Amino acid sequence: MRFLLIDRFLKLTKEESVVALKSMSNDFIKEHFPRKPVIPATMAIEAIGQIGSWLVLYASKFRYGIVLALLRDSGVKRDIVPGDRIECHAEIISLGEAVSEVDIKGYINDELAVWTDVVFSHLLPYNRAEQIREIKRFNYLTGLNLDPGEII
Repeated sequence: MRFLLIDRFLKLTKEESVVALKSMSNDFIKEHFPRKPVIPATMAIEAIGQIGSWLVLYASKFRYGIVLALLRDSGVKRDIVPGDRIECHAEIISLGEAVSEVDIKGYINDELAVWTDVVFSHLLPYNRAEQIREIKRFNYLTGLNLDPGEII
């Protein structure tokens, strides 16, 4: 993932769920919607979707790369404006060898604001160097210190 939209991981339950935080800023819309600044729904859904992808990588022990294959039942319930902080809750519905499914909900001030059900397609297995690279990125994002030797 090159366009990272996660600010901070708050809670990680091994192989089951994650809670993370995304603060929405004016950077997304500096020149868009000048009279009523609103974060585009696609950006909000992308932000919470990324949290699901990291959960699948973690739960699968970083064995393979993943790509977003399908969004099911996605939506935005209210306007998301600069300054809003989305608390994202992701939970694995299924974790398979070829595909995984994650249910993700984003809350602003304890009110459901954005949601999606994501299907991730698994790519060819990572080699050891790729697994180590992804574990290091995950450690950086989460503040954890996972030991690649214990995972691989």
